[in-house]
Amino acid sequence: MRAVLLVPLVGTLVAVGVPLTRYVERQRHEQTAIEIVQEVRGAQRTFKQSTGGYATRVEALTAGCGSGPAPLPMAALERLAGAGYGVVVRAAAAAKSAHTTACGGEVMASGYYVAVAPLDAGAAGQQAFAARADGETHLFYDGLPPSEASMASGLATPLSQRATFRIP
Repeated sequence: MRAVLLVPLVGTLVAVGVPLTRYVERQRHEQTAIEIVQEVRGAQRTFKQSTGGYATRVEALTAGCGSGPAPLPMAALERLAGAGYGVVVRAAAAAKSAHTTACGGEVMASGYYVAVAPLDAGAAGQQAFAARADGETHLFYDGLPPSEASMASGLATPLSQRATFRIP
């Protein structure tokens, strides 16, 4: 008799637990993506201090110069990949070439754009993030990273306003 009562209870717990677990996992992945954007921004500041310009490829940030450590550790990219996200670093659209090269022969720029987006929005998360050297991190909720134009025009949501923004 007790087993008959437990079956619906266990089924209800599973029906509620699986979506909740997926939601928590998605939130964790999105938080990792935000952290990596911030790490790339910090790595870019470090890179610029030592070379005079911003990196235009993520590989320049992970390579390091001489005997010093790389501004962006490979472990950060491994964490990002583990969360199901990918990263792109490039020169900002309006950036000028710094006319110098970093120690690895990388061309540098006066500004950069970094985007972190889910490789599979259904598995990793639904939010994608982007930032420029001259602004804060922005997000889109559809898995596509905000473009520079959408950040400049106010179409993308600033990360600082994420808690107040709600999709009806």
